[in-house]
Amino acid sequence: MFYVGYLLKRNETFCFNANTFVIVCLIFILSIPYYEFSVSPNWYRLITSIPATIILINISNFIVKMWGDNACNVYRSLISLGQNSIMVYLLHFLIVGFTLQVIDVSIIPSLPLFLALVFVSFPIAHICVIVGRVVSENKLLARFLFGKYDGK
Repeated sequence: MFYVGYLLKRNETFCFNANTFVIVCLIFILSIPYYEFSVSPNWYRLITSIPATIILINISNFIVKMWGDNACNVYRSLISLGQNSIMVYLLHFLIVGFTLQVIDVSIIPSLPLFLALVFVSFPIAHICVIVGRVVSENKLLARFLFGKYDGK
């Protein structure tokens, strides 16, 4: 995925083209019903994840263009998640792991599961940031978990 991100960065005009956006939306919509978590082969995961990445880049770009000058809550929320992404990355496994023990996602069809995850992911990310800020109150944990060092 790192290499895909590099290619997308080099070809920004391709990524932000309206025709490209429509094509990747169609590819994503057509491929997601057949996607199965942890069962699909790697090539199929790429066919699904690359269009999803381009879609998310375009949505993020749209949000920045719409609300970049106007400091609205959605824009500030996304900026906060970006600034605290290490907290989200490190702590979301605890929430997701607990949820996967309670809910069997293999019986849920891919498209409804995807839509549910879209709406659930932002609250989970914000919960991770809140928990991370509480954990960061301990200077030792803040240094070892999140790399925050006050220089003393």
